[in-house]
Amino acid sequence: MVRRAELEALLWEGGKVVGVGTGGARDANGGDDVGAVDDSAFEARWAAVLAALEGDPAAELLEALRTVKTPVAVRVGFWLMGVLRGDQSRSVPVLLRQYRRHLERTARPKRERPETRNEHVYEFERGKGEVVRATVAEFRGKRQLHLRTWFRGRDGAMRCTKRGIAIAPELLPELEAAVRALREAVERIDAQAGSSSESG
Repeated sequence: MVRRAELEALLWEGGKVVGVGTGGARDANGGDDVGAVDDSAFEARWAAVLAALEGDPAAELLEALRTVKTPVAVRVGFWLMGVLRGDQSRSVPVLLRQYRRHLERTARPKRERPETRNEHVYEFERGKGEVVRATVAEFRGKRQLHLRTWFRGRDGAMRCTKRGIAIAPELLPELEAAVRALREAVERIDAQAGSSSESG
């Protein structure tokens, strides 16, 4: 049978209760003064938990209290120690489900992140410590062309912003046409501005 001392050792770390704020645990009346632990109440609650669950879950429940440090675990642990009054037996199956989900997550093999290859092919200063970079990126076998704004972080490393565009390689002729149209528009506007200043 799991003793109160074992539960206390699981729930208290560095003078604080695991998963509980500095105000301590609240009792059934909403107060913060939980008072002394009653051994007889602890034994009665522990027996009630064993009776409420099928089989002998004592070892699994103790491991759940040790592993899954959630508010539910703290509440169940305090209830078992007699610190919290009221019926918390419904929280025990919840805690065991949390523990089993935790075991499932940790048992799953980690998925390998898809390989990403980036090649910065051109960049120019934009001002205020920012640059615009042209990048050929490949992600999950798909290639994209990026024009994005980058900035230098406090650690000195360049970091990408969300400002910019990403297009498929087959749209590159359209992008080139857009740049040509911009160049022609600027030259036309400059020529018009020059002729109007001469006539003035």
